[in-house]
Amino acid sequence: MDSQQVWRARELEAIDFLRRFNLEAYKEHPDTQTFAEESTSYPMVSKPTYLGGLGFGMKWDMGWMHDTLEYFSQDPIHRQYHHNKLTFRMLYSFQENFVLPLSHDEVVHGKGSLIGKMPGDECRNLPTCVCFSPTCSRSGKKLLFMAASSGR
Repeated sequence: MDSQQVWRARELEAIDFLRRFNLEAYKEHPDTQTFAEESTSYPMVSKPTYLGGLGFGMKWDMGWMHDTLEYFSQDPIHRQYHHNKLTFRMLYSFQENFVLPLSHDEVVHGKGSLIGKMPGDECRNLPTCVCFSPTCSRSGKKLLFMAASSGR
């Protein structure tokens, strides 16, 4: 076998493991919810295994978090050129069972607070935080943890 065939065989083993894991998790603990923190466009991550999916209950939409934070880091006068950061998600939002995380990954290791990512002074930044409210109307479960702080 060449290296490509070896890689594909390992990938198939991993896919099989994830499917079996989710089947067993839901069989043994029906109240369980499994999440996939997966940032690629791999298809059917949160679809049932009997449909060919991996069987996860939810898939993190890491692209949404990145795009939203990038949009709000723009100076308000320039945001009009970056609206696609907020609208792109609508192209794929119903393809998986997404969770919209606002995660600690974006504020750790010196990346700064959410308010600190926004240009301008605090008086301009606090009202901008209200702009996160349209998130509540987006498809997908909302998840805020260890990042919702506006502290320094």
